[in-house]
Amino acid sequence: MKRTWTIALAALCATAAVVQTSQAVLVTDTLADLVTTHGSVGIGDKIFSGFTASATGLNANYASQINVTASIASDGTYLLTYSGGGLDFSSLTPASGDLALGYNVTATGGNIFAIDQAYAGNIQGLGNLSIDETVTSAGAPTATSHLAGGVFGTDTSDPSVYPTGNYGEIDLVGLPDQLLITPAQSTVSVIKDIHFNLFTPGDISLSVVQQSYHQTAVPEATTAIAAALLLLPFGASTLRIIRKNRTA
Repeated sequence: MKRTWTIALAALCATAAVVQTSQAVLVTDTLADLVTTHGSVGIGDKIFSGFTASATGLNANYASQINVTASIASDGTYLLTYSGGGLDFSSLTPASGDLALGYNVTATGGNIFAIDQAYAGNIQGLGNLSIDETVTSAGAPTATSHLAGGVFGTDTSDPSVYPTGNYGEIDLVGLPDQLLITPAQSTVSVIKDIHFNLFTPGDISLSVVQQSYHQTAVPEATTAIAAALLLLPFGASTLRIIRKNRTA
Protein backbone atom coordinates (compact mmCIF):
# COMPACT_ATOMS: atom_id res chain seq x y z
CA MET A 1 0.00 0.00 0.00
CA LYS A 2 2.75 2.48 0.95
CA ARG A 3 4.56 1.83 -2.33
CA THR A 4 1.48 2.54 -4.45
CA TRP A 5 0.87 5.84 -2.66
CA THR A 6 4.52 6.79 -3.30
CA ILE A 7 4.08 6.07 -7.02
CA ALA A 8 0.89 8.15 -7.16
CA LEU A 9 2.54 11.08 -5.40
CA ALA A 10 5.50 10.97 -7.76
CA ALA A 11 3.20 10.98 -10.79
CA LEU A 12 1.24 13.97 -9.53
CA CYS A 13 4.40 15.93 -8.66
CA ALA A 14 5.90 15.25 -12.09
CA THR A 15 2.72 16.50 -13.76
CA ALA A 16 2.76 19.68 -11.67
CA ALA A 17 6.42 20.28 -12.46
CA VAL A 18 5.83 20.11 -16.21
CA VAL A 19 2.92 22.55 -16.04
CA GLN A 20 4.93 24.90 -13.80
CA THR A 21 7.66 25.29 -16.47
CA SER A 22 5.18 27.03 -18.76
CA GLN A 23 4.59 29.85 -16.24
CA ALA A 24 6.57 33.11 -16.62
CA VAL A 25 8.56 34.64 -13.78
CA LEU A 26 8.44 38.34 -12.83
CA VAL A 27 8.58 40.38 -16.04
CA THR A 28 9.63 43.79 -14.68
CA ASP A 29 11.58 45.12 -11.69
CA THR A 30 13.91 47.96 -10.78
CA LEU A 31 17.59 47.56 -11.53
CA ALA A 32 18.37 48.26 -7.86
CA ASP A 33 16.19 45.39 -6.69
CA LEU A 34 17.57 42.96 -9.26
CA VAL A 35 21.15 43.77 -8.28
CA THR A 36 20.71 43.72 -4.51
CA THR A 37 18.46 40.65 -4.32
CA HIS A 38 20.17 38.70 -7.12
CA GLY A 39 16.77 38.57 -8.72
CA SER A 40 15.63 37.70 -12.23
CA VAL A 41 13.02 38.69 -14.80
CA GLY A 42 11.72 36.53 -17.59
CA ILE A 43 9.06 35.81 -20.13
CA GLY A 44 8.34 32.80 -22.32
CA ASP A 45 11.45 30.65 -22.37
CA LYS A 46 13.86 33.53 -21.52
CA ILE A 47 15.27 34.08 -18.04
CA PHE A 48 17.45 37.13 -17.30
CA SER A 49 19.51 36.92 -14.12
CA GLY A 50 22.83 37.81 -12.50
CA PHE A 51 22.29 41.56 -12.89
CA THR A 52 25.18 43.91 -12.10
CA ALA A 53 25.57 47.67 -12.36
CA SER A 54 28.32 50.19 -11.70
CA ALA A 55 28.44 53.88 -12.51
CA THR A 56 30.52 57.05 -12.36
CA GLY A 57 29.16 60.55 -12.86
CA LEU A 58 25.55 59.53 -12.11
CA ASN A 59 23.34 60.35 -9.14
CA ALA A 60 23.52 57.92 -6.23
CA ASN A 61 19.98 56.61 -6.76
CA TYR A 62 20.28 55.89 -10.48
CA ALA A 63 19.64 52.13 -10.11
CA SER A 64 16.31 52.63 -8.31
CA GLN A 65 15.20 54.90 -11.17
CA ILE A 66 15.85 52.35 -13.92
CA ASN A 67 13.23 49.74 -14.75
CA VAL A 68 14.19 46.42 -16.36
CA THR A 69 11.46 44.71 -18.37
CA ALA A 70 11.32 41.42 -20.26
CA SER A 71 8.80 41.31 -23.10
CA ILE A 72 7.89 39.69 -26.40
CA ALA A 73 7.35 41.86 -29.49
CA SER A 74 4.41 41.33 -31.83
CA ASP A 75 6.68 39.40 -34.23
CA GLY A 76 7.75 37.00 -31.46
CA THR A 77 11.15 38.62 -30.80
CA TYR A 78 12.28 38.51 -27.15
CA LEU A 79 13.28 41.89 -25.67
CA LEU A 80 14.99 43.18 -22.53
CA THR A 81 14.45 46.91 -21.98
CA TYR A 82 16.10 49.39 -19.60
CA SER A 83 14.09 52.60 -19.10
CA GLY A 84 13.46 55.37 -16.58
CA GLY A 85 14.90 58.55 -15.12
CA GLY A 86 18.16 56.89 -14.14
CA LEU A 87 19.16 57.08 -17.82
CA ASP A 88 19.00 60.90 -17.84
CA PHE A 89 22.62 62.07 -17.84
CA SER A 90 21.94 65.79 -17.49
CA SER A 91 24.53 68.32 -16.41
CA LEU A 92 24.77 72.08 -15.90
CA THR A 93 28.53 71.97 -16.48
CA PRO A 94 30.75 69.93 -18.80
CA ALA A 95 30.87 66.38 -17.46
CA SER A 96 31.46 62.74 -18.33
CA GLY A 97 30.16 59.50 -16.93
CA ASP A 98 29.86 55.78 -17.43
CA LEU A 99 27.24 53.14 -16.72
CA ALA A 100 28.15 49.46 -17.01
CA LEU A 101 25.25 46.99 -17.03
CA GLY A 102 25.64 43.23 -16.88
CA TYR A 103 23.35 40.19 -16.86
CA ASN A 104 22.98 36.59 -18.02
CA VAL A 105 20.31 35.41 -20.43
CA THR A 106 19.17 31.78 -20.65
CA ALA A 107 16.91 30.25 -23.28
CA THR A 108 15.33 27.19 -21.72
CA GLY A 109 13.89 25.98 -25.03
CA GLY A 110 16.67 26.61 -27.56
CA ASN A 111 20.06 28.18 -28.28
CA ILE A 112 20.71 31.89 -28.80
CA PHE A 113 22.54 32.61 -32.08
CA ALA A 114 22.38 36.45 -32.23
CA ILE A 115 21.84 39.47 -29.99
CA ASP A 116 20.86 42.95 -31.25
CA GLN A 117 20.82 46.25 -29.39
CA ALA A 118 19.28 49.69 -29.83
CA TYR A 119 18.67 52.91 -27.95
CA ALA A 120 16.38 55.91 -28.19
CA GLY A 121 17.39 59.23 -26.69
CA ASN A 122 18.32 62.86 -27.10
CA ILE A 123 21.51 64.91 -26.90
CA GLN A 124 21.21 68.64 -26.17
CA GLY A 125 24.40 70.64 -26.31
CA LEU A 126 27.80 69.49 -27.54
CA GLY A 127 28.41 65.93 -26.44
CA ASN A 128 28.70 62.31 -27.42
CA LEU A 129 27.33 58.95 -26.35
CA SER A 130 28.60 55.43 -26.94
CA ILE A 131 27.17 52.03 -26.02
CA ASP A 132 29.61 49.16 -26.31
CA GLU A 133 28.47 45.62 -25.79
CA THR A 134 30.33 42.37 -25.28
CA VAL A 135 28.65 38.97 -25.19
CA THR A 136 30.57 36.09 -23.63
CA SER A 137 30.00 32.37 -23.31
CA ALA A 138 32.08 30.20 -20.97
CA GLY A 139 34.25 33.28 -20.34
CA ALA A 140 35.18 33.82 -24.01
CA PRO A 141 33.89 36.82 -26.04
CA THR A 142 31.56 35.67 -28.81
CA ALA A 143 29.78 38.83 -30.04
CA THR A 144 30.34 42.62 -29.96
CA SER A 145 28.41 45.75 -30.88
CA HIS A 146 29.13 49.50 -30.87
CA LEU A 147 26.51 52.27 -30.97
CA ALA A 148 27.19 56.01 -30.95
CA GLY A 149 25.48 59.38 -30.92
CA GLY A 150 26.39 63.06 -30.89
CA VAL A 151 29.62 64.42 -32.34
CA PHE A 152 30.67 60.92 -33.50
CA GLY A 153 27.59 60.48 -35.67
CA THR A 154 24.35 58.65 -35.03
CA ASP A 155 24.21 54.86 -34.90
CA THR A 156 21.17 53.95 -32.84
CA SER A 157 20.83 50.22 -33.52
CA ASP A 158 22.62 47.04 -34.49
CA PRO A 159 21.64 45.78 -36.97
CA SER A 160 20.66 49.08 -38.63
CA VAL A 161 17.21 47.59 -39.31
CA TYR A 162 16.39 46.62 -35.73
CA PRO A 163 15.69 43.94 -34.58
CA THR A 164 16.42 42.16 -37.87
CA GLY A 165 19.07 42.85 -40.48
CA ASN A 166 22.68 42.22 -41.43
CA TYR A 167 24.28 40.73 -38.31
CA GLY A 168 27.81 41.34 -39.64
CA GLU A 169 27.46 45.02 -40.54
CA ILE A 170 30.13 47.73 -40.16
CA ASP A 171 29.03 50.63 -37.96
CA LEU A 172 29.31 54.34 -38.75
CA VAL A 173 32.80 54.75 -37.30
CA GLY A 174 34.17 51.77 -39.21
CA LEU A 175 34.20 49.28 -36.36
CA PRO A 176 32.99 45.74 -37.09
CA ASP A 177 29.80 44.64 -35.37
CA GLN A 178 29.77 40.89 -34.81
CA LEU A 179 26.34 40.04 -33.49
CA LEU A 180 26.37 36.35 -34.29
CA ILE A 181 27.08 33.86 -31.49
CA THR A 182 28.88 30.86 -32.95
CA PRO A 183 28.16 28.20 -31.92
CA ALA A 184 24.73 29.13 -30.57
CA GLN A 185 24.44 28.88 -26.79
CA SER A 186 21.61 28.31 -24.33
CA THR A 187 23.17 30.78 -21.85
CA VAL A 188 25.34 33.85 -22.51
CA SER A 189 26.57 36.78 -20.44
CA VAL A 190 26.16 40.39 -21.57
CA ILE A 191 28.10 43.52 -20.57
CA LYS A 192 26.71 46.82 -21.86
CA ASP A 193 28.95 49.86 -21.26
CA ILE A 194 27.24 53.24 -21.71
CA HIS A 195 29.68 56.19 -21.82
CA PHE A 196 28.83 59.87 -22.25
CA ASN A 197 30.64 63.21 -22.48
CA LEU A 198 29.16 66.69 -22.30
CA PHE A 199 31.62 69.31 -23.54
CA THR A 200 29.19 72.18 -22.92
CA PRO A 201 26.25 72.49 -20.52
CA GLY A 202 23.45 70.30 -21.81
CA ASP A 203 21.61 67.05 -21.44
CA ILE A 204 21.98 63.46 -22.64
CA SER A 205 18.91 61.37 -21.96
CA LEU A 206 17.96 57.84 -22.98
CA SER A 207 14.31 56.86 -22.99
CA VAL A 208 15.13 53.20 -23.61
CA VAL A 209 18.15 50.93 -23.99
CA GLN A 210 16.89 47.73 -25.53
CA GLN A 211 18.18 44.28 -26.40
CA SER A 212 16.66 41.62 -28.63
CA TYR A 213 17.48 37.91 -28.87
CA HIS A 214 17.28 35.42 -31.69
CA GLN A 215 17.52 31.68 -31.22
CA THR A 216 16.98 28.32 -32.79
CA ALA A 217 13.45 26.99 -32.95
CA VAL A 218 11.91 26.35 -29.55
CA PRO A 219 9.10 23.93 -28.61
CA GLU A 220 5.64 25.44 -28.92
CA ALA A 221 3.87 26.50 -25.75
CA THR A 222 1.57 23.48 -26.10
CA THR A 223 4.53 21.12 -25.71
CA ALA A 224 4.56 21.47 -21.92
CA ILE A 225 0.84 20.79 -21.74
CA ALA A 226 1.21 17.78 -24.04
CA ALA A 227 3.97 16.42 -21.82
CA ALA A 228 1.75 16.81 -18.79
CA LEU A 229 -1.07 14.99 -20.56
CA LEU A 230 1.26 12.11 -21.35
CA LEU A 231 1.70 11.60 -17.62
CA LEU A 232 -2.02 11.47 -16.93
CA PRO A 233 -2.53 7.83 -18.04
CA PHE A 234 0.29 6.83 -15.71
CA GLY A 235 -1.37 8.68 -12.85
CA ALA A 236 -4.78 7.17 -13.69
CA SER A 237 -3.41 3.63 -13.78
CA THR A 238 -1.74 4.25 -10.42
CA LEU A 239 -5.05 5.33 -8.92
CA ARG A 240 -6.69 2.14 -10.25
CA ILE A 241 -4.00 0.08 -8.51
CA ILE A 242 -4.72 1.92 -5.26
CA ARG A 243 -8.47 1.23 -5.56
CA LYS A 244 -7.82 -2.48 -6.22
CA ASN A 245 -5.57 -2.72 -3.16
CA ARG A 246 -8.23 -1.03 -1.05
CA THR A 247 -10.89 -3.46 -2.33
CA ALA A 248 -8.61 -6.42 -1.61
